[in-house]
Amino acid sequence: MHDFSSYIGIPFASKGRDCAGLDCWGLVRLVYKEKLDINLPSYVDEYVDAKEFKSIAKAMDTYSSTWLKVDYGKEKKFDVIIMSIRGLPIHVGVVVKFRYMLHVLDKLQTCIERYDTPIWSKRIKGFYRYA
Repeated sequence: MHDFSSYIGIPFASKGRDCAGLDCWGLVRLVYKEKLDINLPSYVDEYVDAKEFKSIAKAMDTYSSTWLKVDYGKEKKFDVIIMSIRGLPIHVGVVVKFRYMLHVLDKLQTCIERYDTPIWSKRIKGFYRYA
């Protein structure tokens, strides 16, 4: 059984890749390394800042194609959820259990939230599983 409580409360940091501060991909990357011993690429060279939405959307589109797409309702722990913000697929989280994700946003700390709420459900672009 994997516990995700140690990730709660980590501050947001653009291009952050450790517990001192994380952006959303940095969080996914840290969880995969610590919980699954999988080294995901950093992608820090793909964008200058986490607010550079077009560069992030392009990277998401490019790299999500290397993962297995999972149908809504078939997602499971450790699948990555991609969501739209400002109309672009620029935000990711980690499914920690059915209907719950671990994620971090600018000006917020890491948290676990339901993704089937009105705030998030319309933003979901897909679920992806590491192949």
